[in-house]
Amino acid sequence: MPDEYKYPGVYIEEDATPGLSISSSATAVPVFAHDGSEVVSDKLERIDSWLDFLGLVITDSNGRVNLEGTLYLSMEAYFQCGGGRAYLCQTVFLEKHVSTNDEITLLVSAGVPIGDLGSALTELTGAGKTVFAILDSIPELTGVPAVPPAKSKVDEEPEPAPGDMDAYPASNNAAVYGPWLNKPGRNAKVPPSAAAAGLFAKTDRERGVWKAPANVALAGGLTPSQRFSERVHGDYNANAKPLNLFRTFAGGSSLLWGARTLSNNAPHWRYVPVRRLFDTVERDISRAMEGMMFEPNNQPTWEKVKAAAYNYLFDLWKQGALLGTKPEQAFFINIGKGLSMTQAQINAGELVVEIGLNAVRPVEFIILKFTQNIGAP
Repeated sequence: MPDEYKYPGVYIEEDATPGLSISSSATAVPVFAHDGSEVVSDKLERIDSWLDFLGLVITDSNGRVNLEGTLYLSMEAYFQCGGGRAYLCQTVFLEKHVSTNDEITLLVSAGVPIGDLGSALTELTGAGKTVFAILDSIPELTGVPAVPPAKSKVDEEPEPAPGDMDAYPASNNAAVYGPWLNKPGRNAKVPPSAAAAGLFAKTDRERGVWKAPANVALAGGLTPSQRFSERVHGDYNANAKPLNLFRTFAGGSSLLWGARTLSNNAPHWRYVPVRRLFDTVERDISRAMEGMMFEPNNQPTWEKVKAAAYNYLFDLWKQGALLGTKPEQAFFINIGKGLSMTQAQINAGELVVEIGLNAVRPVEFIILKFTQNIGAP
């Protein structure tokens, strides 16, 4: 006890050293691409509700909205299927605006052809990025009949054409959804990516980002515009670039029935929830580590980072996001000289943390490395 504490009482000492905690951020905040023809703004616009969107929609001379506009149908489906906060951005400005917004986690094609997304898709979902793309299938999938089917026996369907997925780049950070959807009372079809984005948000909110956004029902009367047999579905699913399908099953339920990415050479990124869980962990921990900028690159700093990461990952494990009956089976954290850094890296002011998550069966760890320049000690 310090000498100045002479009598019983409460004494306050200010601790100037920074604390570190890692909080969970929103996991499903999409940006909807559009061509600029349906809304009054071409900037990045935040939409918190359906009414916010209606305030931006272009109307005709009689004040009427085009109820069959692609973006209108997309946003309607998104909110009906469970979506929340979102952004709109004209396609030509996607790279400029989205790359500077840390809140956006999803890119939704919303009827914009894959070719028109161009470099924006590559830039926003490339290596080291944490934006996941939800893409539309081509409007008419081959090898499957429209609804109602031309034939009564679905096992007479021809094989799907391989060309259906040729236009899509292999990617660990993107998934394709189809077919396009029917909406009662509308002649135009609804982009499937919009409904999928709503189901992503609903699943994240009710279960968590680690739960596959699949085996969940469409809302708003939406139904698939084409039907699939198990064999045709299997052909699409087994493709090097899988297609996640909306299907109508016995009893009339229309469900999202697939959760695979466009990854064709990295089996550990094959599933949408695994990729998005790692994106979330990387995003949350990286943001928290910014608080360690310019701190001494030494043991006390490393211990703070490790303790904060442990608490964050322990909470994810308790929620069921990670496999393992014990925390040490669910994740590991390495930080320090000889563990995650060399002396040369320490001298250069690099803080490297290695984190392994048991998110892929069976008991398979994938290593994430976070490097931050915090200044030479």
